[in-house]
Amino acid sequence: GQALAAALAAGAGPVGLVLSGGRTPGRVLPPLLAQDLDWGRVRVMAGDERLVPPGHPDSTEALIRALFSAAGRPLSYHGTGPDPAPAAALDHWRQGWAMMPPVAAAFLGLGPDGHVASLFPGRPEAANPTLTSAFVPETPPHAHARLTLGPAALGALPCIVLVAEGAEKRAVLARAMAPDADPAALPLAWIARLPQTSVFQDRP
Repeated sequence: GQALAAALAAGAGPVGLVLSGGRTPGRVLPPLLAQDLDWGRVRVMAGDERLVPPGHPDSTEALIRALFSAAGRPLSYHGTGPDPAPAAALDHWRQGWAMMPPVAAAFLGLGPDGHVASLFPGRPEAANPTLTSAFVPETPPHAHARLTLGPAALGALPCIVLVAEGAEKRAVLARAMAPDADPAALPLAWIARLPQTSVFQDRP
């Protein structure tokens, strides 16, 4: 929250905020939204989106909108758009990313298999350092097709907070931080080591 507050205080223009897909916004947003910030200037996107209808219980956009509404905060959010076809949704999403103001902070979750955003172990998206964004087909055991930011976009974020809650996620984070961790097997490994990355984890 400090990076977001500092960016808002530094100028009068809009500021970008990147949130994790999945359930992580439910842990991150309530304390963030409790801060008395100029939320009308914050532009929000997710680091990855599940391609599901807006009312679906797995919709990242629905969760984020509900949390902002519950906090009584205005929300400027760019999601997957009205057309569920993968090509159309990706094009709409890329347009939003191109129009994002400078991002002040990104809060990203991680999976017990070592994925970040929807960069899954063994998939080509995780191994492409020049990739900005991509469509990812349903990749068991992960439900739903996805849109995701790629390594190039994630690596360019100036302030990243990795949220690791629970024993499984703490354990995979420890493996990712090991000197011999293979980023191809654990996409989390390279992002956890970026100088702009910090970690929030609960305790056993």
